[in-house]
This record gives sequence, C-alpha cells and structure tokens, in this order.
Amino acid sequence: MATRTTTAAFAIGWHLAAVGTTLPAQRASVEQGQASGARGTRARNPHSLNAVQLLARAGPGRDERVRFQWDQVDGAKGYLLIGRWTQPPSWTIQSRAYRVGAANATSSTSDHVTFEVLLPPGSHSWRVTALFGARLVGDTATATTFAFDIK
Repeated sequence: MATRTTTAAFAIGWHLAAVGTTLPAQRASVEQGQASGARGTRARNPHSLNAVQLLARAGPGRDERVRFQWDQVDGAKGYLLIGRWTQPPSWTIQSRAYRVGAANATSSTSDHVTFEVLLPPGSHSWRVTALFGARLVGDTATATTFAFDIK
C-alpha cells in the first residue's frame, strides 16, 4: 500500500497501474547536473513529476517497482533523477541518482518521459532536473520534486 505527499504544485495524484517492462537503470553520480551558472542560460525543468507504484508486490519489506513520469523539456539531452528516503528501524537517509535519457528511459515521447526503478519501503523524496548541452548541466536548485511513502 502506498500513500503520497506532494511538494510540487503541479504533481499528479498517486495511481496504481499494471506491471510493465523496464530497461536497466543507469546510475549517475550526484555531481552530474550541477547548476550551470552560465550567463544568458535560461534553465528549464519539467512542470510536473509523478510516481506510480505498480501492482506487483514482492511481499512485506521488499522493494517495490515504481514508475516515475515527468514532462519532456524542449532541448533537454537527458534528465537527472535524484531520490532520498528513510526507513525504519535506523531512519538513516539513503539516496540514489540516475541519469535518464532516451536509451534507458522506460518510454520517451514528445510529451513525457517514464523511468522505472525498484525502491525499498520508506518515506521518499525525489527530484528531476533537465540536463542541457554537451556537459549535461541543469538547474538543480529549481528541480521538480515529488514525495511519497511506500509501506
């Protein structure tokens, strides 16, 4: 069972969906996608970020398949998806970062990008940043965010 809390004004509600296939994730270091700071560069990020817990359950305390979806941004070469979460009993903050592009996205259309990952139970907070140019820079300070719980 999953519940969600949103921190983005444009986030779409929590939905349940049928199990789909996934492509292997490409993990990224958190250093990728730092704020560009380049003059005359207008940073853009997706308007919304949504997370969907898929119906297949592995059992209590097991990782759950979650599908993230966000708006495609014109000119973006890829996206940086960063998540942080806590879970009992230690409540230690854990994190993961993924660089998502056409090659490893679950799907990519002219309107949306979807990306699937396995996530452990806990209180999650995720953000997505559009990356531009050959150096794949983006404005991480204004990343689109979404928070939810997996129980």
